[in-house]
Amino acid sequence: MPLMKQVLPETGMFACDGEESNPDRISDLPDELLLHVMYFLTLQEAVQTSLLSRRWQNLWASLMWLYTDAAKFSSMGTFKNFVDNLVMYRNSLPEPVPLDAFFMSAICNNSDDSLEYSDIHPWIRHALDSNAWALGILKHSGPKPLSIEGFILPIHLGALENFRP
Repeated sequence: MPLMKQVLPETGMFACDGEESNPDRISDLPDELLLHVMYFLTLQEAVQTSLLSRRWQNLWASLMWLYTDAAKFSSMGTFKNFVDNLVMYRNSLPEPVPLDAFFMSAICNNSDDSLEYSDIHPWIRHALDSNAWALGILKHSGPKPLSIEGFILPIHLGALENFRP
């Protein structure tokens, strides 16, 4: 006898006759606890949690630290696009989200992998506008050194202790 599918009203998901429905108890946890769990994910994984449910859609944007590494991406262009979209999304939120730390690492082996001042300017501006007290940009090698001239760093920007990238 085939199992009949029915839609569970509270989740919109399908269940087969004879199966017990398992409510989504994780989404019922407080934001602080969910954000603590996200701390152990990469930034890319934290952003992907927005696909889990409506409850998770904007939660990642409340992270107080942003750490990303270009080595985790297929290309420098993909990395730049990810960080650009992340910053643009956070800037579009109705309420500003404070930021404790912003760290970015990139290995630039050739001119195709270049990371220029014009690429990172909006990222630095976002970190400073969000009152980040720690900012780290690590660029390995490349055709020319990275210059961040024109930025006057605020006094509250300091060393980050106990940071786990």
